[in-house]
Amino acid sequence: MKYLVIILPKDEVLDPQGEVILDAAHSLGFKEIASIRAGKSFLVEINNGEDSGRLNEIANKLLSNPLVETFSIQALTPLPEKVRNN
Repeated sequence: MKYLVIILPKDEVLDPQGEVILDAAHSLGFKEIASIRAGKSFLVEINNGEDSGRLNEIANKLLSNPLVETFSIQALTPLPEKVRNN
């Protein structure tokens, strides 16, 4: 099974990269954007039959810095063959 782990700065942590992107977006005319937080994402595949519950531990201890970042995990379901872009 595949999972998407999304890491973002905590709300109380400054995000200079997000601010630069927001300024650029406004300069390009995208005035409707109120805020942008820059983060990172990981595609993690768990072996069939393995405990996906450990994914929280992996995200917390390996993929993120819990002092300044939060994470969310989304299970991914495969798209039908005719929907894929490849």
